[in-house]
Amino acid sequence: MTSLSAELRLGITMKKLPVNDYLTLSAFHLSEETFCCFGQEPVLANNFASYFVEVINVYAPSARHYAIPEDLEKVMQYAMSLGITLLHFDVTADEIEVLPRYEWS
Repeated sequence: MTSLSAELRLGITMKKLPVNDYLTLSAFHLSEETFCCFGQEPVLANNFASYFVEVINVYAPSARHYAIPEDLEKVMQYAMSLGITLLHFDVTADEIEVLPRYEWS
């Protein structure tokens, strides 16, 4: 049954929900300091080894209100070039060749 036929049968109108594309990538594309700061900042979701972070348009004038570290800004620029709106940083995820990798202690 399509959503349209369900709407007609139930007599309801369903609004279109936004769909976001996310990219899972290695947390080692960030410095340890930047990754650890996610624990102190608002994030969309997290567990002991990963964080979901919304991509901010780093080119927009409003981005100046955020203190975006340079390493995170590079990842956001890459994500924006792909049309990605969410980043999933995970310590077990694959690395992306074109992004820098940081060593952690």
